[in-house]
Amino acid sequence: MHMPGRTGLEVARSVRVLETLGKRQRTPIIMLTAAASTDLQQSSIDAGVDLFLSKPVDPRALLCGVNQVYSGAREPRVACAASGAGSYVDRDRFAT
Repeated sequence: MHMPGRTGLEVARSVRVLETLGKRQRTPIIMLTAAASTDLQQSSIDAGVDLFLSKPVDPRALLCGVNQVYSGAREPRVACAASGAGSYVDRDRFAT
């Protein structure tokens, strides 16, 4: 989320714009942050993030989320059973 020069949300937005302009295949974006809040989750959805996890992350939640992102699951914002609050997969935004 917090990176030198730009935030994770800024990078996610930029990637989505470049994909649209270049008619490129969607790139999975996974956000891992210590700053977990409902507002940040919504901002992440709006920016095009596919998976949002808050620290400390349960390794099972990470693996489950990555599997959902890459498996083509169609349900929007499906929470992994192994995950705690603050994680989602936004499948509608990942559709290709």
